[in-house]
Amino acid sequence: MKDYRKLFSNFWGYADQHTPDCWGCHNKKADEIHHLTGRGMGGDPKNKKNRISNLIPLCRSCHTRTEIDKVFNEELKIILEEKINEKALKKVYNIDEKMEKTNGHTKI
Repeated sequence: MKDYRKLFSNFWGYADQHTPDCWGCHNKKADEIHHLTGRGMGGDPKNKKNRISNLIPLCRSCHTRTEIDKVFNEELKIILEEKINEKALKKVYNIDEKMEKTNGHTKI
């Protein structure tokens, strides 16, 4: 497993064999973990781009779209930031995902 995939999986609590849904379209399984800010030619030898705030799971279609639609890529940055903030709030308030749903409603 690539370092950035492992970093992503560990942070979000995915097992190695688990494939998350695409966070772009939510219709397909993610094929790739996309770097929102590209690694550039030659990769990222110092791993400066391999950070949680730069990694998002995408299906092939959404990944291709990020290459031609920079607005979509910026929207994904916002989505990722919101997910990270939500996770941080849950940690601060010690909210267990099992306890957060009551009668189909999410409570914080």
